[in-house]
Amino acid sequence: MSNLATLRVGTEVYSNVTVTSVSVTDIFFTHSRGVGNAKLKNLDPAVQKMFHFDPAKSDAQQADQAKANALYNQAVRNSPPPKRSPAPEPEPEPQQPGIANGIRDHAIKAKSFLNQAAPSLQIEKWLTDQPDTSTTDVLAQSNALPQIAAMEATNYMGQEVIVTDKVAQVTLRATVALINLNQKYPESPLTCVVRNQDTNKFLNLESYFGKRVEITGRIISYQGRPEIILTLPEQIKLLSDSPGNDGDSPVSAGATALRAPAMDPQSSHPAIGAEVRSERTAWWIAGSLGVIILLLGLLVVLFWQRTSSPSRGSSSNVALVRISDEASDEAMVEGWKQRALASEAMAGKQGQLLREKIMPELAEFAKQSLVQGLFAQRNALLNAQEEAQRSLAELEARLASLQLPLQERIRAYKKRVAELEKEVASQDDGVRELTRATLSLVHRKLNDERQLQRAPDPLN
Repeated sequence: MSNLATLRVGTEVYSNVTVTSVSVTDIFFTHSRGVGNAKLKNLDPAVQKMFHFDPAKSDAQQADQAKANALYNQAVRNSPPPKRSPAPEPEPEPQQPGIANGIRDHAIKAKSFLNQAAPSLQIEKWLTDQPDTSTTDVLAQSNALPQIAAMEATNYMGQEVIVTDKVAQVTLRATVALINLNQKYPESPLTCVVRNQDTNKFLNLESYFGKRVEITGRIISYQGRPEIILTLPEQIKLLSDSPGNDGDSPVSAGATALRAPAMDPQSSHPAIGAEVRSERTAWWIAGSLGVIILLLGLLVVLFWQRTSSPSRGSSSNVALVRISDEASDEAMVEGWKQRALASEAMAGKQGQLLREKIMPELAEFAKQSLVQGLFAQRNALLNAQEEAQRSLAELEARLASLQLPLQERIRAYKKRVAELEKEVASQDDGVRELTRATLSLVHRKLNDERQLQRAPDPLN
């Protein structure tokens, strides 16, 4: 079982909800006004996720149920009506003396109180307000609804009451009307709510502002605050002692209502929450744009002041000041000169500091770049030499496997040398170094083979 403060199903809102069971398609619950059930697909996405609602399973369950209902209705239509035999007529019972229509006559021995005065009531203590015992409507008086003021609403939560108090605020919206008693929101102890589907039943709610009314209904809790839902015009009655009341009509020409401003503090009510949230979002966006425009204006003013300042200068340029003939005072000219000299001196100091800080870093960066370049070139040469040695070893292995005579091996080396020389001319720098290293090793091996050819045979 799960407890929810409120549960919204379409336009209906339930309070003090206790979930008793949940099926694939429906949820069953109790609330402050009784019991009810609703389709899971009509609930808010957050509530659907809480009860693990699966749209596919729900649709399948509804399809199966509709199919079963159709089969049942078809079976009922096709089945023949049951044959009933006519019931036998009952035999009349013999009448006995002293009995008429099955009722025995009895002699009345007690004294009748018909049209007699009621006995006096002896009451030790009344649990409620003492009713008027001189009338015959004592039972109706004892069952009357309690009459309270708006400040006592929290003591009668969940009960039917009659509230008598002054209307302090009337808030009219497109989808809901709110009547605050005794004080304005949020200090009002009780709020009366007229929902969207019932607003057309209540004519000129503005006329109740500032007058004493009598409201009948059940007090419920919404977000910890007491309220009464008004669905019928009979639930609200204008009292005759209200100021400005003209008869029993609730309409008064001079009445005024307190309409809700754009940022209504009661916007937390579910019927108007979405509209007020959109208004708040619009206000936030407008405020943010205003702040951004203000900051941009300040930046433009600061940039203009800095660019138009006569004290701006660099190490290679001296600020030139044009002074009109009318303002050619020597003191002013001397002041401008001093400012220009100070600006030039400051620029020179900044340039010197910049050189002192940046030059060592640039030298260190150049040294590191040179060392890294030499190291990379050394690694590239080593890799090229190793690759050339592997290529030559593969060539020697192929020649040895063929077991060719010395002249054949020399021709093979010469052919390889010619191929490598052609590759050197057509390749880029990186591959060219590798080819040259391989060519050098092949030349060396060719020279070794030629020396072996010139050497005399020790067996001859």
